Amino acid sequence: MLKKAVANLPKDADLVIYCGCCPMVKCPNIRPAYRALKEMGYTHIRILDIATNMNADWYTKNYPTEEGKAATGQK
Repeated sequence: MLKKAVANLPKDADLVIYCGCCPMVKCPNIRPAYRALKEMGYTHIRILDIATNMNADWYTKNYPTEEGKAATGQK
């Protein structure tokens, strides 16, 4: 799904990836996603370090959120 979501983006697009289920040091998802993007030739990949989880570190602090298909660029 990740590869499909970014397939039409320029290789120099600014990409931010994160996993909201657990701390990054324990995360089984971030490293494979980062590796896949690098292998696809993307050069501007950033990782959002979620210290605990999305609920504790983002939602409860009322940081901005967005629902929908933003990752694929669809509206």
